[in-house]
Amino acid sequence: MDDLHHLLDRLRAERRADPGAARCWQDHLQRLAHDLRRVALARPEAFAALATAPAAAPGLRPPLGDVDWVEEVLVVLVDGGFDDAAAVAAYRAFVTCVLGHLLLEASLHAGGPDSPGAPGDPAARGRRPVLDRLGASLAEDHDADEFDDALEAVLARMEALRAEH
Repeated sequence: MDDLHHLLDRLRAERRADPGAARCWQDHLQRLAHDLRRVALARPEAFAALATAPAAAPGLRPPLGDVDWVEEVLVVLVDGGFDDAAAVAAYRAFVTCVLGHLLLEASLHAGGPDSPGAPGDPAARGRRPVLDRLGASLAEDHDADEFDDALEAVLARMEALRAEH
């Protein structure tokens, strides 16, 4: 898992080296979310372990539980016009959305044997008719689009938080 920490540190350094790439707080957080997604898909087992590890301080949320990551996100939000309360609420919303999606996606990419009774298990056919009927649709991979949709929704919620305060 140390190599995953190293990779995350490298991503943060790359973002610092190119500060002009993010024009606003939304751009910065979109880049961060997509960087985290690339890490999660490249190393799903390690990402899951990192995401469920204890945070460096109370109130911080993995995978951005490292104080430097949290500082980066909070600075971006405060510089983007969030007051302190809105910045905390926005940080929590962002991390919850990104972490939830990426943990699910990482678990799907981690692989592993199908469990007995899972869709596609011939022995289970007929016991769950709705799942049998919808199983192929559920198995379709729309992860990238769903991630982008969820990210857009949380960024819109964050904008509403910023405007409220």
